[in-house]
Amino acid sequence: MKQIPQPTKARYDALLAQHHIHRKFHPFYLKWLRYYLDFCRKYNFKESDKNSLPHFVKKLKAKKQTDQQQNQAFNAISIFHETEPVAIEPVNKNKTAHFKIQQDIKPYSIEKRQITNASWMSVYKDLKAEINIRHYSPSTLKTYTGWARQLQNYTRSKDPQLLVDSDVKDFLTYLAVDRKVAASTQNQAFNALLFFFRHVMKNDFGELKTFHEPK
Repeated sequence: MKQIPQPTKARYDALLAQHHIHRKFHPFYLKWLRYYLDFCRKYNFKESDKNSLPHFVKKLKAKKQTDQQQNQAFNAISIFHETEPVAIEPVNKNKTAHFKIQQDIKPYSIEKRQITNASWMSVYKDLKAEINIRHYSPSTLKTYTGWARQLQNYTRSKDPQLLVDSDVKDFLTYLAVDRKVAASTQNQAFNALLFFFRHVMKNDFGELKTFHEPK
C-alpha cells in the first residue's frame, strides 16, 4: 500500500485542524485516507469523485468493518473531498520564473463541519445499561437520554467517538446564553452529560472535568 503524498497529507492535515478533529484521531483519519487512495487506484476510481465514497464504504462493510469504523471512514473521506488540486500559476518578475501556489482549501461553514449523520443507537443502548447497573430510576434514564439527544441534535449527529470538550462547552453555553434556561436546568444538563461521557463514552474529555456547575 502506497503512502500518502506529502502535499496531499499537508492539505489534509490542515483540513482536519479546521474541522476541529481532535489530534488523537488524526492517525485514524489518515489511515482511512490511505485505504481510500489505494481503493481508488485498485478499482479505477478518480480520487476526487465523490461517487466513489459509497463504493468504498460498501467495501469496508464487506471486510467486516464495524458501523463505527464505517462512519469514521465516511467522515474522513468526506473531509478529503473538500480539497481540490493545487493550482500553480506562473508569475514573471525581473525575467525570472516564479510560481504562486493558490489556496487549495475551500471555505466551509460551521453547519457543514458539524454534519456527519452518525448513528447513536449503540450509545443509547449503552446509556440504558449503565443506568440499569446503578439501579437508577426510569425517570433518570429518561432525563439523561433526553440531554444526550439534545447534544446529538446540537452537534447534528456528530460521530460520538469524535465528540470533544468544546462540543459540550458550546452546548452548555447555548443553553445558558441563547435559550436562557434556569440554573437548575443547566445543572441537570451538566450532570447528565458528565455521566454520559464518564460512564458511556469512558472518557472525561480532558477539560470537561474542570467545568464548574452554573450557579
